[in-house]
Amino acid sequence: LFLRERLEGLGTATLDLGRRLCHVAQRQPGVFLPGYTHLRRAMPSTVAMWALGYAELVADDVAILGQARSSVNRSPLGSAAGYGVPYLELPRAAVAERLGFEALHEHVTSAQLSRGKMESTVVHALVQVASTINRLASDLVLYNTAEFGFVKLPVEFSTGSSIMPQKKNPDVLELARGTYHRIVAELNLLLGLPANLPSGYHRDLQLTKEAVMRAVLKTEDLLRAMNAVLAGVRFDGDATRAADDPALHATAAALKKVKAGVAFRDAYQEVASDKDLWREAQAEAEVATGAEEAAGMLQQLADRGAWL
Repeated sequence: LFLRERLEGLGTATLDLGRRLCHVAQRQPGVFLPGYTHLRRAMPSTVAMWALGYAELVADDVAILGQARSSVNRSPLGSAAGYGVPYLELPRAAVAERLGFEALHEHVTSAQLSRGKMESTVVHALVQVASTINRLASDLVLYNTAEFGFVKLPVEFSTGSSIMPQKKNPDVLELARGTYHRIVAELNLLLGLPANLPSGYHRDLQLTKEAVMRAVLKTEDLLRAMNAVLAGVRFDGDATRAADDPALHATAAALKKVKAGVAFRDAYQEVASDKDLWREAQAEAEVATGAEEAAGMLQQLADRGAWL
């Protein structure tokens, strides 16, 4: 019951995270953003494309949380110590229905056998949420550096240095990024605890409770923090546009030649050695904003969250 209730709250908070990302896309439509591979400038992008990419990951996370909720929403009541309650003929199905469970552990022995496995299923879902937030936080920390200067963070989520008076450090995002690893550690604990145990109850299984509760509470904190940060994030369009290097348009120049009938190998080699073609492609560039796709993404989030 604890996990079912908390998963519903986590699902709602994760859905809110996806919506906030869509709002980032809608709030700054058409703002240029360099796309990176290997941390090198690669191709043109926009803030909306960046935000909606993460929003789609969040939609997947919402669905995964729903699957985790279904997996734990089976009643173990009446299994007692793991072998049922002979002679009393307890109305297990009726009690399960009254308490809102989707199903029973039909075989009472499965209730104890599921200990650890059920908790690790839940925390695996939480790891997916935390993983998305980890990468999102990493981007924002990087984009907020003086070297990039793409993002302005809410001042209330930055802290000063202990000695350097000019500093404003993105501590909340750094802690969000690091919390992912703590949740992974709880998952590893839950995967390890039931291993090699014979069937039936063992006191080792008591330790699964504190691990899953820690993971749930940490993920709740993580979502609260990231939702609050995203509400105040702003991209600096002047700074991102200043990073519009002609090299970002080399791929477009090559593909333009391919469209004209040139083999890609030949187009690739020609464009690689002719920077004038990069500048020509830059002048002609029309990068889709991606903002118009936000409405569709909001609907996808609603569909994935239909279980809430």
